Amino acid sequence: MFTERELKLIKRAEARVKQAVMFRLMAIVIALVLIALFFLGYLNPEELAFSAFGLALLSFIAPQLGGAPKYEELVAVLAKQRKQQQSS
Repeated sequence: MFTERELKLIKRAEARVKQAVMFRLMAIVIALVLIALFFLGYLNPEELAFSAFGLALLSFIAPQLGGAPKYEELVAVLAKQRKQQQSS
């Protein structure tokens, strides 16, 4: 099956996916809070626009930050596994 190194790689990838989902949920909550603050009169349209732009930019960049397994490494592990299954 998988080597110890490959299993660690898969676990790191799974953790990164969970982290990305949690960040997206937090971004949605923050966006809803910003909209509520705008309608309650605590934020003016310019502040809402800047906040929304910053949140969108952070949401786009955040999954790229940090140490995550590279896509090529994961594909190599899966390709190796597929070849082993085809040869059996």
